[in-house]
Amino acid sequence: MHAPTIPLSPFTSPLVSLIDGLRTWPQTSQEQARRNAMLAATACAQRRVERQEVDDYFAGLVAPAERESAQLHAK
Repeated sequence: MHAPTIPLSPFTSPLVSLIDGLRTWPQTSQEQARRNAMLAATACAQRRVERQEVDDYFAGLVAPAERESAQLHAK
């Protein structure tokens, strides 16, 4: 025989929701933190690449100017 089902009172449902939320919070929190860390790492890597491209560009501009200056002083 099955035990009779007791209907939930209006106060029990919010309590069950709270308990379920507290039970799943650590895993949900850790997953969100992991996603945030992955996004931050990706953004840092993109900035690093952009910074290197800018450095390379300016180094390319400075190198010809230095060569010209060296050639003028060598004469």
